Amino acid sequence: MQMFFMVLCGVVGGVGFIWLKIPGGAMVGAMAGTILYLIFLGPGARVPEFPPLLQHVVYIAMGILIGSVFRPELFELFWSKWPVIVISTLLLLTGGFIGAILLYKSGLLSPTGAYLASSPGGLNAVAGIANQMGSEAPLVVLCQTVRLYTVLVSAPFIGKLLQIFLK
Repeated sequence: MQMFFMVLCGVVGGVGFIWLKIPGGAMVGAMAGTILYLIFLGPGARVPEFPPLLQHVVYIAMGILIGSVFRPELFELFWSKWPVIVISTLLLLTGGFIGAILLYKSGLLSPTGAYLASSPGGLNAVAGIANQMGSEAPLVVLCQTVRLYTVLVSAPFIGKLLQIFLK
């Protein structure tokens, strides 16, 4: 019965965030609804676990969703702009590496968990990988959620600054 109510709270949260037009609302709202349910259960409560087969189905669906944005013409675009794409990617990886060092040295996470928590990437993909790692998944998801919403909130302001300074 707890699994039913946890899933129901996740669905309500996801639909609610979509209705409120919150960026990333479906996934983040579902996370928020689930977290609120688990908070309501209180410390020490038995948290229902999804069966591994259902987890695999969800990860496959996420992979399909992510893969569905691919278009063959992206290869042509990549080859025409590859130096900029590669340099930008290396800068992001370097930032993730530095963030991982900070998180690891703070004692929060293992080196792998720290890198996943600070790495650039979609929250859904990183969360899926982190979940398979076990106990560090909640902290990885927390760090990724903070990163995602910081980017979403700051993007309009940084975009305007870039327009001003790059003219």
